[in-house]
Amino acid sequence: MMLWIKATQMWLSGLCMAVAAFIAALTAGTELSVPSLSAQSWVGIPLAAIVAVVPASAVLGGWRRMPAGLRATASSLQLMTSVGLSTLAVLLVGVVLLGGLSELGGSGLQLIRNVLGLVGAGLLMWRAWGRDAALATPIAYALVACVFGSRGNGQSPQPWAWILNDSGDPVALVIAVSLALAGLLASAGTGRVDLARGADATA
Repeated sequence: MMLWIKATQMWLSGLCMAVAAFIAALTAGTELSVPSLSAQSWVGIPLAAIVAVVPASAVLGGWRRMPAGLRATASSLQLMTSVGLSTLAVLLVGVVLLGGLSELGGSGLQLIRNVLGLVGAGLLMWRAWGRDAALATPIAYALVACVFGSRGNGQSPQPWAWILNDSGDPVALVIAVSLALAGLLASAGTGRVDLARGADATA
């Protein structure tokens, strides 16, 4: 297990989660104005929803840095256990810090939910299109959701733009958990996908 922790540089993912948790706690309720094509106006996007892109990308980036040969020779159970535990560890960092900052609710829960769902979405894209697509997934999805998923005028975002919904939205939670579970299952084949696509087995 220590080999997997070292290969994925889990400490970096944990650090990114810590920074995101502090930002979410210190800017609770703060919105970032972005242009929305769907609303045809500028709309306010919860900052906690967007900052989740940072730790999610860090987790996927750490998984990407693991040699493809190591993933290809590992069993499906080892792969799912590795990505599951690394993601859980990062989320626990956020939970502990947010709890200590008395922000384990509202923007804090939104951050945890979004990191979970974005990592799952990235792993699904990895299985379908390779590791480069996985790394681009969190920021690409967040950008598309902000520009096309907001309705403005106080209306709830489009259902598919779940990261923009508040922490109490049950549909967003179901989508995030579903993506996480599907991504966990998909992670079992990431090594074979990389080798099939000609990824360097030593990098």
